[in-house]
Amino acid sequence: MSKRFLSALEAAERLSVSRPTVYKLCHAGELAYTLVGGSYKFTPEDLEAYLARQYRGVSAAKPAVSAEHSPGQSSPGDGGEGEATVSSPPSAP
Repeated sequence: MSKRFLSALEAAERLSVSRPTVYKLCHAGELAYTLVGGSYKFTPEDLEAYLARQYRGVSAAKPAVSAEHSPGQSSPGDGGEGEATVSSPPSAP
């Protein structure tokens, strides 16, 4: 069974990057390749594996934020440090 190899240009097009970026990824060890007659060749599986490692899924649920504050921090109205006191101007006679 023969594998279908892609050229660096085809790999770049599939990854939506430039051809020099494909070579940089190869030299950095991030993208698997095979040298055939001195040319870089890639399988679709090589590209899929690279993309899978790069994928950063975003969860729909956000972590809940606690309403409590940490010890040593002041909250408005608890009389802690850093709370500003506003005084009313004296009333006119």
